[in-house]
Amino acid sequence: VWYSYSFTGSAKDINDLIAGMKYQGNLDFSGADAMEIVLNDNDENDPQAARETIAIRVIPVDDPPIWESAKDKPFEVDEAGYTVITKDHLNLRDVDSDDNQIIIKIEDIETDPEKIKGHLQIKMGVDENGKDVWVTLGKGATFSYQDLLDKRIRYQHIGVQVREELTEGSTVDRSIVFSVSNLVDADRNPVSGGKIAFEVTLKPVNQKAGLVVNEETGEVDKNIAYEGENGAVHK
Repeated sequence: VWYSYSFTGSAKDINDLIAGMKYQGNLDFSGADAMEIVLNDNDENDPQAARETIAIRVIPVDDPPIWESAKDKPFEVDEAGYTVITKDHLNLRDVDSDDNQIIIKIEDIETDPEKIKGHLQIKMGVDENGKDVWVTLGKGATFSYQDLLDKRIRYQHIGVQVREELTEGSTVDRSIVFSVSNLVDADRNPVSGGKIAFEVTLKPVNQKAGLVVNEETGEVDKNIAYEGENGAVHK
């Protein structure tokens, strides 16, 4: 797309105007461009014109990755289940890098054994029985955006009872904090794209009531509490 602008003035005015011009490339553009300048003396009887084309080369710069969306939809995990993280939950853009060069790092995740409700995991292949092998990722671990696009990253709930009435109405696990950077060239430092907090919402699952049977008598022990649906406790 070419844009045209016209200016009228003395030779000095035109020279000053040209000297003050700046070129601004479009976002994420690099490569060849050109600017053409046409001068006309505006003589009605014998107009004289001069034309000059200035070649422009826009040098690419390694821009940081951009979080385009933190969560297009809530990230929910069923009690005792898992959910694979997709680009609908974490969406990135980096025109200067391939997806396997965009590196996501876990900056913060719950590490207290008393508070952990689940694990962030990466699929590392299959075992000899053809079963998927998932490895837990801890604080400081990294994975590529390509791993995420390949559906190799998931959050696995550890199975503890999720009861809203016992968590003051909240079933949101502590946020996981991710940072992102790219590594186009191993000889250069990665370019950071900042951090983002990622919340995991745990969903209670209706469970059938369980009775406790006395091993000696084989009878239901009425003195021992059991959990019913939605975590309700009965005797």
